[in-house]
Amino acid sequence: GVRQELAFLLLVPLVPVLSVVAASFATDSLREVAEPTPVSKLRVALLRASAALAIAVPATAAIGFVVPGLGSLTSVWLLPSLGLVLAALVLHTWLDAWVAAGVVSAVWVGVVSSVHSELDTVTAQLLFAALAAALAVVLVLRTTTLKLGGAR
Repeated sequence: GVRQELAFLLLVPLVPVLSVVAASFATDSLREVAEPTPVSKLRVALLRASAALAIAVPATAAIGFVVPGLGSLTSVWLLPSLGLVLAALVLHTWLDAWVAAGVVSAVWVGVVSSVHSELDTVTAQLLFAALAAALAVVLVLRTTTLKLGGAR
């Protein structure tokens, strides 16, 4: 029903975000050791995220196929989740990992609460793709030598 779809849309896109943040938090104590290494911060962020997503995305996708009655929603979460992960990574260049996850989660809950019936439209998915692309550019700028001021 509608409640099941709403719960799915609220929670499932956040699973990859929380796994990436947990991976980042788990290795955050190594930041001081890794800081002087010649490896770029973008590469470190993407390696952490890739390792976390390699487990989270298949597990989350399986949930979508197991829960009955979701129909088109089984794949609708992918692009929003990509955008949410990138948003959390970008925010983490300014904020603590868990604070970044909290901000991203709060924004997502607000979006889903107000427009959940529209999330499976082509227009919404294109907007999520464009947002993810823009956030990817911001992440690159924040984590490379071309970064804007203040990146960690």
